[in-house]
Amino acid sequence: MKALSIIILLSLGTASQLPAAEYFMSLQGAGNQSGENWENAFPFSEADPVINTTMAPGDTLFLEGNNYGSATLKIRASGNEEARMQLVGVDRGVEGFPRPAFMGKSRSLNAGANIVLQQGASFWTLKNLQSHRRGWGLKTVGQNRRLIIDSVYTHNTVNGFGFYDCDELLVINCKAERYTRYGFHLAHSCDKVIIRRCYADCSGTGDEPDPGWWRQANPVGFYFHTDRGKDNPYNTQILVEDCVTRNNREQTPQKGDFEQGDGFMAEFRNRDLTFRRCLSYDNQQGAYDMKGEEQVFEDCYALRSGNGFKIWNNATMTNCIAAGTRGNTVMLIGKKENPNHILNAEHCTFHVGTQGTGAAVWIERGKRGITQATLKNCLVTRAKSKKEYRKSSIMGGYSGAGGNVDLLKDSPDVSPRFDKTANLENPPQYTRFVEPWRPWAEPQTASAFDSQTFGKTKGYHSTRNPSPLPLWAAIIAKADRERLPLK
Repeated sequence: MKALSIIILLSLGTASQLPAAEYFMSLQGAGNQSGENWENAFPFSEADPVINTTMAPGDTLFLEGNNYGSATLKIRASGNEEARMQLVGVDRGVEGFPRPAFMGKSRSLNAGANIVLQQGASFWTLKNLQSHRRGWGLKTVGQNRRLIIDSVYTHNTVNGFGFYDCDELLVINCKAERYTRYGFHLAHSCDKVIIRRCYADCSGTGDEPDPGWWRQANPVGFYFHTDRGKDNPYNTQILVEDCVTRNNREQTPQKGDFEQGDGFMAEFRNRDLTFRRCLSYDNQQGAYDMKGEEQVFEDCYALRSGNGFKIWNNATMTNCIAAGTRGNTVMLIGKKENPNHILNAEHCTFHVGTQGTGAAVWIERGKRGITQATLKNCLVTRAKSKKEYRKSSIMGGYSGAGGNVDLLKDSPDVSPRFDKTANLENPPQYTRFVEPWRPWAEPQTASAFDSQTFGKTKGYHSTRNPSPLPLWAAIIAKADRERLPLK
């Protein structure tokens, strides 16, 4: 997957630049409206012919930050292997609009998208744009290649970003807030994709709860799904790096209904997924609900959600932590017909807090005697006593499920289990037991779940790899600073 990252970035960023033109556009236009500079800017009413006819590969259109109303920006033209095309929003001091803002009239799928890359539109960079109140903030239609979506914000939409059949895609520094279904959606046929430093907040209110924000079934921050039709091609080779998602909650009118809401979710027909230094918290259901194949989690956090990591297929985890969940920290659901070896975890911590009602590891289904998870140098812990939980730390939906987890007993790589860990005198002697844990907001607690008993030899450790916490704090602080008005 590291090779994928390098290949995509090189292919996107090192194409030779042919002689290129720069054009300028504002809401009303200016001067002779030739587009040659700001003093003679094109009017936005000419956006379609300028983008799709006037511009050539290598050209850039600078668009003034302003309110562009309910117009749909449709891109049909394409750059090429040698020269990309660019649309870049510019802050020119228009009050309230540091970037071009596209304001739809209806938050419904029938209303379409504010920004659409039509079928085949490729080799584009879209940067510093803003989209409100549509079915999609930004959408690709299909057969799109080598797009860079940079610093684009969506707000008050059904889906923030929808990518359909989009290959060699880079999405970076983007934000989706106040969506009713999905923040970032890879629908189907998306290959070689990098999503980096992106933020999804379903209610768009940060730390402030918003019970009045009505959501449809199963809101998800980052959703990878083949969309309609189970036979659509897979999404493959996906890297999600340094991303944050939160507040994905479904509200139903009937008390006692099963309410959904996941941070990261991959349905079946997704293959080769890597999540690196990602944070998911304050979700109604799973922080990660993963049904893909060949799934890798490195330095990821699942916190303060209904359940932590829900693994339905094969996965490996390294230096990850699940804590503060209301239910299970890890769920192995698997397939009845072949539930063999679902999870391999190394140097991870699965911790049930004082408010937890589930197990550290729960096996939903399987066959007795089959190893479904191997835990190497991990910590399986609970804050209270076994008597208070009235259940085992490893359990399942069938008798004997605990025997399907290999803790590598009697080996140097054993994964020990401990109760009563809220008492810091007890092993593994967490550095500073904190509930609820918010290391991104309180950096002094970043090492709270490091083990004093074992150091780096067992469980998650905050300094095993370069810490993501300062970056997370910056991502969340930036989102808070630039929170869009709730319109």
